[in-house]
Amino acid sequence: MLSYFRLFLCTLWTMFMIVSSILFMCLLFDRKIPVKMARDIWSPVILFFCGLQIKVKGGTGIQKDVPYIFISNHHSYLDIPVLFRSIRHDIYFVAKKELKWFPFIGWYMQATGMIFVDRNNIKNSKKDLSKAAILIQKGKSIFLFPEGKRSRDASIGAFKNGSFFLASEAQVSIVPIHIKGTHRAWGVDSFQITPTKVEVNIGEPFHPSNGDVITLNAITYNKVIELSYQ
Repeated sequence: MLSYFRLFLCTLWTMFMIVSSILFMCLLFDRKIPVKMARDIWSPVILFFCGLQIKVKGGTGIQKDVPYIFISNHHSYLDIPVLFRSIRHDIYFVAKKELKWFPFIGWYMQATGMIFVDRNNIKNSKKDLSKAAILIQKGKSIFLFPEGKRSRDASIGAFKNGSFFLASEAQVSIVPIHIKGTHRAWGVDSFQITPTKVEVNIGEPFHPSNGDVITLNAITYNKVIELSYQ
């Protein structure tokens, strides 16, 4: 019963924050406001409702006001508030195009300039990623879950190449990240939210120069695996 109450509070708070942040964005004519509100207001409250305690390690090489492509494993819906809280950059997500018109979430993503990709059409997908690369070069930091879906256990699935096509196009540094513990807090196909400890291990940035997509994929995957053992 408590778990359903936690889920209810999270849903209510998320809807309230989406509407509030879009309203503030319109009043102040600043598209960065909803992202800052997600990082500084929405995510800590969500983590409090869910009873998550976060320990962040590493990330000392990350510079302020420098765009990065952050890449992480993916276990739970809670990965997103965990990452918003752990990374002190304004981060934007790449999402499948089907989410664009999804109530509340889709509206928020459109309003804040998140990036949508047509995963069902390779040609269109590459065009979308090329546009995203331009935005990154102009200063946006992007977050990607290259597994493409949440893992059903603590394992790390194969990374898809699309994320590394974007990294190769943008030519900005990649930051590998490993999240441990969110699968215990809220797993796939579950409505059970369990308070737990979560570790976020942030690796050092590395530049994708002279690396093809497949090579970048392999390097990043290995770095995330290494972080999982630290």
